[in-house]
Amino acid sequence: MKTYGTEVRQLFSSQTRNGKIQTPVETAGTTTEKQPTTPAAKPVVENARMDNNDNHYQVNLDYTYTQVIAQRMTLLSPQAIEDWQGASQSYSPDTQSLELVEAYVIQPNGEKVKVTEENIFTRPSQESQDAPGFSKSMTTTVVFPKLMVGSQTFVKWKLTQKKPSVVGFSEMETPFFRESSLKETVQISLPTSLKL
Repeated sequence: MKTYGTEVRQLFSSQTRNGKIQTPVETAGTTTEKQPTTPAAKPVVENARMDNNDNHYQVNLDYTYTQVIAQRMTLLSPQAIEDWQGASQSYSPDTQSLELVEAYVIQPNGEKVKVTEENIFTRPSQESQDAPGFSKSMTTTVVFPKLMVGSQTFVKWKLTQKKPSVVGFSEMETPFFRESSLKETVQISLPTSLKL
């Protein structure tokens, strides 16, 4: 398990050299102007935090697989409510099936609000719209209800690869870089006899 983060250092507005502040220099009645200073960096605002992002693959002998994806996020600002009001997962109906296992919101007071059917939509993916006839991918979207600052969203998907890919099991997982993340895991389970 790895944690990814970034350290932000505030820039000083004074020009320094060898730890000393540089000031204008006067020579024979002329003054060299002080270089423009860099404005102080604004504090970094954390809009949302990925509390948990779990991916578990169960690979079968024929290289088909089931992937269970569970994500829990905390919304820390009004901007986060706008950015993270929904969660989406795409799939290809010819070779895959997708099930929304559960989705809900936990309010700051502990109340649990389940996502209802009217807040779940399945439509052709953008890829299908951009390349009709070449892609039939679909996207299921969950819209979380009653969000407020401090709400936690949770969504769990089950994606089943019904037909093996021509290249066997080939998946790529990328760490969650958009917001800070507390825990991200990828687990791959497979029969001991399977070459991977």
